[in-house]
Amino acid sequence: MESTKFTCKHGSTEMLNYRNHHSWKRSLNAFLIAEDAFGIATGTEALPNAGATAQLRDFRRRSHGPIR
Repeated sequence: MESTKFTCKHGSTEMLNYRNHHSWKRSLNAFLIAEDAFGIATGTEALPNAGATAQLRDFRRRSHGPIR
């Protein structure tokens, strides 16, 4: 049986369906904020310059890192 919940280290929420968009969005926004990745997901945080190695590494970690 397929799970109907998404669970990570920040909590859990019902998987997106045709009835729960508002609560699902609120939960996912909170998870992204907790991971300091909300700006990356919304496109408001730009990729750092190529010369900024530490900032680039941090950006990549936050944009591709698993939420557990």
